[in-house]
Amino acid sequence: IFSRSLKLDEKSIMKVRIIGDVHGKYGKYLHLTDGAEYSIQLGDMGFSYNHMKDLNPLNHTFFGGNHDNYDKINTVSHCHGNFGGRHLGNSADGPIFEYFIVRGAYSVDKKYRTIGVDWWAEEELNRDQAERCIKNFAQMKPEIVISHDCPASVVPEFMTNDWKLEKSFTGALLDVMFEVHRPKLWIFGHHHQNKTIVKDGTKFICLDELSFIDLDTEKEL
Repeated sequence: IFSRSLKLDEKSIMKVRIIGDVHGKYGKYLHLTDGAEYSIQLGDMGFSYNHMKDLNPLNHTFFGGNHDNYDKINTVSHCHGNFGGRHLGNSADGPIFEYFIVRGAYSVDKKYRTIGVDWWAEEELNRDQAERCIKNFAQMKPEIVISHDCPASVVPEFMTNDWKLEKSFTGALLDVMFEVHRPKLWIFGHHHQNKTIVKDGTKFICLDELSFIDLDTEKEL
């Protein structure tokens, strides 16, 4: 397992574990949450969410990737939803850890999958959702973005097979967001490797399946 501590502020004392794709390996995922007070999972959790029942939804969250069950995911209290500003923890000064999430990605292997069994058309945001996402992002101008996929312009740096160079709506959406505002940090999964680059002032961190990083939060409790 890939693990690293990334300190954003030396006064921070709360830590958040960011966990890569799970792909149905729920026992291993739960083992990772055991070592974290707070966690965020990057999508592709799997097609069942019964394993979440014993986790506190205020502390342990996730959002959808392209290998998630969109008939069930939005009924799970731990799910962060489609997009937008989110936070974990509270202090007298307000939320401790603030960030912006964007769910979804395009399944390059969808022709080998079955609708309603292991593939859902809702795997990517629709056009209306994307427009609202961009508007919210431009207003918030977050320092941290947490998504399942990454901007299309960054994909070649993280490509693990040629299929993933295929243009997608999600990649284009994230590209627009990156043009609108460049956050300090952008963490994502989907591309199944552990790699970090810096592009135009933004640090991009890709996490492999069941890899994680522990972030120190920005604000003092």
